[in-house]
Amino acid sequence: QDVGQGVMGHVAKTSKPYFTPNVEHDDFYYHPQGQGMGAAIGVPMRYEDKLIGVVYIQNAVPNSIIEDDIPVLETLANHLASALQNARLFADVHDHLTTANSLQSISQIVTSSLELEKIFATVVNLLQENYGYNHVSIYQLEGDTLRLGAQVGYPTDLIIHEIRITSGVTGRAIRTRQTQFLPNVKNDPSFLRASHEVQSEIC
Repeated sequence: QDVGQGVMGHVAKTSKPYFTPNVEHDDFYYHPQGQGMGAAIGVPMRYEDKLIGVVYIQNAVPNSIIEDDIPVLETLANHLASALQNARLFADVHDHLTTANSLQSISQIVTSSLELEKIFATVVNLLQENYGYNHVSIYQLEGDTLRLGAQVGYPTDLIIHEIRITSGVTGRAIRTRQTQFLPNVKNDPSFLRASHEVQSEIC
């Protein structure tokens, strides 16, 4: 429901409680089928003066909700807002820990092994498993050619084993010494397709 639409949208827009004893005669009430009955009340969920949601209650019987219910719902909304914010903070911390653990695992592998093939294979698999990337590859620069060290996710018949630094987004990363980010690979004619599923790329 859009902000400003219906009782919920009105509460979100004004960030103030709203109560109607009979939705049938209320200017703000919205129903997809154009009908409705009963009483309704909505209160904003705020955290540190920031609106993060709305608590909305409706009964099918007119006048079955009274204005005195507003303070009760406001107290509930405050508790819900705190709980929601705590859950979001926990999710953020969990994501950061996952990232830190992944990087630590990669660092340990890189420093504890002298086998490049093992390092490359482990790194591409960790990046795919922990970050959800569909396709991951590592290329080594040898002269003016990039040679595939390891990959995961690419169809066998489309794998590109060698890339000249004069071609492709990977080659451009070498030539410019800068990270390449393509939100949509279709917009970059330099992109070399090694999978029909790839839509975006970081190099």
